[in-house]
Amino acid sequence: MKWMEEELKLLSAMSLERSLHQSEIDRESPGYTMRSGRALLNLSSNNYLGLADNPAIIEVMREALLSEGVGSGASRLVTGNRTPYGRLEQALAEWQRCEAGLVIANGYMANSGVIGALVGRGDVAF
Repeated sequence: MKWMEEELKLLSAMSLERSLHQSEIDRESPGYTMRSGRALLNLSSNNYLGLADNPAIIEVMREALLSEGVGSGASRLVTGNRTPYGRLEQALAEWQRCEAGLVIANGYMANSGVIGALVGRGDVAF
């Protein structure tokens, strides 16, 4: 444990020690977060399209919470595909005029799944 204490001291001395900061959503300024009384542009929210505060989406999610509950408990492959996913994927496919659509939980999973499916040994992706 001594080595960890020394590492933490070293990080702190170099101003590299990390800690959680309390922040709040700035409802008056979409795309900003409030921290220590300051409005800060939030470039890491994964809300690139500004849909997180969309009233129509919030209402649909409210209805879904009442009818579907909260959380899947496991992946769709393990617990089975739920009707809302199928509806969403079909709607996305129709909107994009594609044969099919696929909803993936987050960017990391999309990148690891899609890149692994498209890129093989000896391929280069940019």
